[in-house]
Amino acid sequence: AYGNKTFVVVGGTGAVMTSQDGVKWTSSASGTKSWLRSVIYGDNLFAAVGDFGTLLTSEDGLKWVITRVAAEDQLNAITYCNNFFIVAGGPSVILASDDGSHWTKRVSGTQMAMRRIIYSKDNFISVGDKGTILVSRDGELWKPGNAETENNLFGITSGDDIFIAVGDKGTILSSKDGMEWKKEKTETLVPLNGVGFGSIGFVAVGNFGMVMFSADGHNWEEVKTDITSNLRAVAYGNKTFVAVGDGGMLLSSRDGKIWVKATTAANKSLTDIIFKDGTFTAVGLESAILTSSDGTTWKQIEASSAINFRGLASGGGFFIAVGTPMSPGQTDLLILISRDGKNWAHKKIGPLYYLRGIAFGSDTFVAVGNTILQSDPISAVEKPADLNQSDE
Repeated sequence: AYGNKTFVVVGGTGAVMTSQDGVKWTSSASGTKSWLRSVIYGDNLFAAVGDFGTLLTSEDGLKWVITRVAAEDQLNAITYCNNFFIVAGGPSVILASDDGSHWTKRVSGTQMAMRRIIYSKDNFISVGDKGTILVSRDGELWKPGNAETENNLFGITSGDDIFIAVGDKGTILSSKDGMEWKKEKTETLVPLNGVGFGSIGFVAVGNFGMVMFSADGHNWEEVKTDITSNLRAVAYGNKTFVAVGDGGMLLSSRDGKIWVKATTAANKSLTDIIFKDGTFTAVGLESAILTSSDGTTWKQIEASSAINFRGLASGGGFFIAVGTPMSPGQTDLLILISRDGKNWAHKKIGPLYYLRGIAFGSDTFVAVGNTILQSDPISAVEKPADLNQSDE
């Protein structure tokens, strides 16, 4: 973390080190032997968290005060936003404080893995395993939605004043408010992995080349594609739907019913796609990134990063891709960040989590997976002169 003209890093057995220039470092006594896993600077205060509910605060990074909180869980990450420190731990631990000294334990409400997240109608809505749906206005306080299913949910979108979620066994759910959901009738048990909305209706995609179309989100029909690859996500832009999937599969359609396979040299499985500023951007396994203006002709983007990308979002002048590690020995949480969707740099932002979805709204990014992470307000982030410089 950086603040008060000082860099602070934390680590094993209570290690704390400080530096004025990032070159010369000095050890500081933290007063604990617990492993420290994350540190942040906010409201003129450093705050660090770690194992066994350990939480430390310091004004200068040199003298630390141990704060007792009502949690014995491992505390994994800390951030500062909207005048609050927010700490995430496991399982289902969330702590909040407005001064870094007095903390309230909050429960996220689930231990299920969350798969996708969107921001619409002034709410973040995330879907995940066993029919779990979480809703939040600010990214901090989450309420469970009533999904009336225990099937895993893999995708979510909004359009025409309704939300649509899709998942295992051909599950399609609809909701007016994101809280109360009803199951729509379908004639398939094939897992549906993604869903998107365009000017003519909704498209859901799934395993074995499954594509389904609905003009209103309630009445669904299966569309023949002659594709056997699993399709993972779909987006709409330039009057075109584009679906992505395993083995570099890329399909496009103007009407949601007639689909054309794109010719590309890409062979890495693609997991998510968005449309922003006239361009489709798709991401996938083994750091795959592709861009296209029409959904037919694609350009591969080089991105040197050890991430299997699972989710992609854009907002506040940034593109951010999140995912899961390619290496079993990876211990840091890496994201990929870009200003234009073409030039990318990887950034270390904390201890390792497995992230599968990300959305932007209300001036903040929220990522979901085996935890929920929220970024600082983007309007308050100082954009560096050289964003493309990756962390070592």
